[in-house]
Amino acid sequence: MFAGLRIGLYVPIRNIICGEMQPGQAPTILQKIAAGLVTGALGITVANPTDLVKVRMQGQGRLPAAERPYASSMDCYKKTFAKDGMKGLWVGWGPNVMRNSIINAAELAAYDQFKQTFLLMGMPDNILMHISCAFGAGFVACIVGSPVDVLKTRMMNIAPGSTQTPLGLVA
Repeated sequence: MFAGLRIGLYVPIRNIICGEMQPGQAPTILQKIAAGLVTGALGITVANPTDLVKVRMQGQGRLPAAERPYASSMDCYKKTFAKDGMKGLWVGWGPNVMRNSIINAAELAAYDQFKQTFLLMGMPDNILMHISCAFGAGFVACIVGSPVDVLKTRMMNIAPGSTQTPLGLVA
């Protein structure tokens, strides 16, 4: 769901941001980044509950089976909703939007920019170009997104009511 939204909405949102373009004119890198930020934020806003449950289920994996708070992903949804209501499913939404918007903007804008550059250099639009663009975009997304990914995961794994901060410090 998240991937479909963030990738599927990228070109329409980019075109809205760019407005009417003349033939041969291409979006700027800033317009590409803006489109990536918007589609990343929209996609994760819809997908945050699923991401929260995934992070919590992965986080409990290091605990002995008898100490795990959730028996299944459905149990995690139920317990989160029972304890905190609908808003509980959007815990960590801010860092999640920051993380996914940044990674999405880096990945999609970089892919778009690499493709534009390679086409201008005369590279044929074939599988080799798309693999090259994907490799470059993945590298850029990893470099840019890793710090906020760590912050988001730590925030989602903090126990409710804990005095621990996302950086592992005690408040």
